[in-house]
Amino acid sequence: MELLSVCGHTFVKEFLGATPSVVDCGANYGAFSTCLAKEHLATVYGFEPDPRLFPMLPELENVTFFNSAVSGSGANLILNLGEEKCSSAYFSEEAGQTAVTVKSTKLNDFCSKKKLNKIDLLKLDIEGAEIEVLEKLPPEFLATVGQITVEFHDFLDKAEVPRIQDVVRRIQEYGFYFVKLSHYDYSDCLFINTKVHAVNSAVKIDLLFKKYYIGVKRILKRHSKTDKLDSGKRR
Repeated sequence: MELLSVCGHTFVKEFLGATPSVVDCGANYGAFSTCLAKEHLATVYGFEPDPRLFPMLPELENVTFFNSAVSGSGANLILNLGEEKCSSAYFSEEAGQTAVTVKSTKLNDFCSKKKLNKIDLLKLDIEGAEIEVLEKLPPEFLATVGQITVEFHDFLDKAEVPRIQDVVRRIQEYGFYFVKLSHYDYSDCLFINTKVHAVNSAVKIDLLFKKYYIGVKRILKRHSKTDKLDSGKRR
């Protein structure tokens, strides 16, 4: 079994299938969608609400981008336009930050309209909105999803941790196996639908081993960057 990490989002390669359906919430510049479409032959539906980023998204075969946020309500949102970080409806960088009104989409409504009855991989990197989305997704929708890779944003607000833990328990109750791949926070989380994919004891042991392998690689990479910075300062 191979764990792949694309743009900080980890998932099981073998569980994608030959021609997967992928929903990319928080497309940013389109790197995740591009990789899944080109390297894994995926059909991708991507969402990016930032009016500055959306026109810059690449035109790709089998990839459709929508200039919309993803939310639990489907109501319009006030999007704080980020300068140092990604734009968010839930976090702001400073008082008086430039903001715009954007439309948002409920995933289950979108998939119903598109007759998208199966999602092999759902990616959520939506700057705080992921909690509300996962709180409100109906169980019949979750049943159609094979894997969910999520970047929670507790590294911006530790007060969100209890809600994140509640969300994790909720998704687990619907038959998902949960793997927290980031050590210090919930920035790289994977949910695998055990009603879609066989996650037996051998698979769990394999995932656990790879989790710590990835963690060690990240720590070594972090130390390598620190050493290079220190070396540069000494010069």
